Amino acid sequence: MPPERSESAFLRNLMIGATVIGVLVLMAGFGLLMMSPMLFDSGESVAAWGIFIFVWSMPLLLIAGLAIGWFGFARNREGVVAAGLFIAGLPLMIAMSVIAMAG
Repeated sequence: MPPERSESAFLRNLMIGATVIGVLVLMAGFGLLMMSPMLFDSGESVAAWGIFIFVWSMPLLLIAGLAIGWFGFARNREGVVAAGLFIAGLPLMIAMSVIAMAG
């Protein structure tokens, strides 16, 4: 007999909301991604490469985090959902921290 599924409406709504916000952030970030090669117009530097890698890792972290969250939701693992949402939120938290430190 298969195990009981206790599907949480809260987790489902949380994942749907995170996915919608994630898609909107990805759509808004496409302009930044398209302009990121222009960081090297004044020559290559360690700072330019750091920003370039950060800009391109943000959508990857977002997509990976949402995929992990949905995988955890399908397996009914609340901890995996929380970890996926944390990974998906990392780029936003880092960007907000950089903006706060920049003044």
